[in-house]
Amino acid sequence: MDRAIQIHGAAGVSDELFWSAVIAMWAYGIYEGTSEAMRSVIPRDLLKNK
Repeated sequence: MDRAIQIHGAAGVSDELFWSAVIAMWAYGIYEGTSEAMRSVIPRDLLKNK
């Protein structure tokens, strides 16, 4: 992903290109954590809040 931004410059983060959606999903994964990690976090959080 970093490479796409380096190659395409500002166009790499433009809403008009496919890469912008890929980069957004990649960044979301880093911010939110992997789906495997979330599978254990969400149930634990739900049980804690009951």
